[in-house]
Amino acid sequence: MTRVVFRVDASPQAGLGHLVRCLSLAHAFRSRGASCRFVCLDDEALALVEREGFELHRLTSGAPATDVFSRDGADVLVTDSYAYAEPDKQAWATFAAMHLDLDDDARGGRRVADVVLNGNVYGDGARYEGPRVSLLGSVYAPLRPVFAAAKAASERRGVLVTMGGVDPPGATIDMVEALAHVPTADPVTVVVGPRFLHRERLDRALAAFPRKVQVLTDPDAERLARAFSGALLAVCAGGTTVLELAACATPALIWVLADNQVAVAKAFAARGAAVDLGRFERFDPQRFAKEVWAVLGDAARRRRMSEATRGLVDGQGADRVAQNVLGALTPGSVHLRAARADDARRVWQWRNDAQTRAQSLTTEEIPWETHAAWYDAALKDRRRRLLIVEGPQGACGILRIDMGTDGSAEANVNLAPEARGSGIGTRVLSKGTAFAHVGLGVGRVLARIRSSNAASLRAFEKCGYRQVEGGEVTLWAHDAT
Repeated sequence: MTRVVFRVDASPQAGLGHLVRCLSLAHAFRSRGASCRFVCLDDEALALVEREGFELHRLTSGAPATDVFSRDGADVLVTDSYAYAEPDKQAWATFAAMHLDLDDDARGGRRVADVVLNGNVYGDGARYEGPRVSLLGSVYAPLRPVFAAAKAASERRGVLVTMGGVDPPGATIDMVEALAHVPTADPVTVVVGPRFLHRERLDRALAAFPRKVQVLTDPDAERLARAFSGALLAVCAGGTTVLELAACATPALIWVLADNQVAVAKAFAARGAAVDLGRFERFDPQRFAKEVWAVLGDAARRRRMSEATRGLVDGQGADRVAQNVLGALTPGSVHLRAARADDARRVWQWRNDAQTRAQSLTTEEIPWETHAAWYDAALKDRRRRLLIVEGPQGACGILRIDMGTDGSAEANVNLAPEARGSGIGTRVLSKGTAFAHVGLGVGRVLARIRSSNAASLRAFEKCGYRQVEGGEVTLWAHDAT
């Protein structure tokens, strides 16, 4: 079974959008037979993950995610956060056969991932360097399954307010207070997420509202889709919700609550699918009420906005992403994981293989008792990393990294006899070298290779190593860039 691991967080600062779209992808991967696991900093919003039936590992603040990834490895690593540094993501990707990174930059740029996903309306204009696959544009927007089947209600009524799962500035309250002066907005429906920060203020605003307001608190996806599809007009923040509203063909007025929402609001407005109200900091209740009046009073305009959304999002994006990513996993895909005690015997057998001994610096056969003592000590040695290579048929090699005292490290790769000649060694070495540099902070990675070991020499050279010493045993080096 293909294993997919998601590294994503939700918090009052980051909001819920990253988590929600990763859940959408997880549903798509699961529908294609994959198992999905989430690794997230602990937060009460993670109840969403458990509610959807996915495995969850809660990280405590400061706990290294690398330790979690290295334990079992994965076929696919998915990362989604502006807060993760590229070196961190590269270190985590050591333990996955493929790395999918979600990005929202309208310009693109250099990324170290195998696959980059920018599912925004403007995403098809971004240009990326590095990934071998780029999934760009709203055709790949990862929405929850219910929005793929969403249809506009036969009769739309009222205004729906949804300002995100957290709504840090409390914009929901300002919308409610302003809509009190727009009778044609009835009925008003307010959606608040599980981490909404201003419930007491909202309750006071609702008590003062001259008409009845329906409040949906942390609704499930099906109820949310019905509310979106039944609204005549939506007032929202410029996050993931905009794409979900578009899937329901619901006209929207968009407020920008964060910098990353600027491009979203502008792109939807440029295509006639929404009205860009600008940054919420410049909120003017009278201007806002006037805009609501204008859109509600112009059926032809709403119809044009609704039609414009239909060409942008069809709700099938998550499935397209899963199909592309799983299709890009090659039969020989490999990942690394931390060595365990129960790997000792297979490592010993690989070490004592005749071909391995012929190319080793020490060629004699190692007794089991000697190996077992060395292996046990190696697992406990903080200056040594033993990483098992996992291929389609299971464990098929070991990568050892021995760290020196001068900022350098020495790498050694040994593959099982059945894995040799498949090109796996080069992929393993590339991942291991990157991990040594970015995961362990090593400036120079060294390797000692017999001059007669042509296959190893080619692999190290292909991975960017250069020879620094000759002789019967050559010395090769790879320096961090």
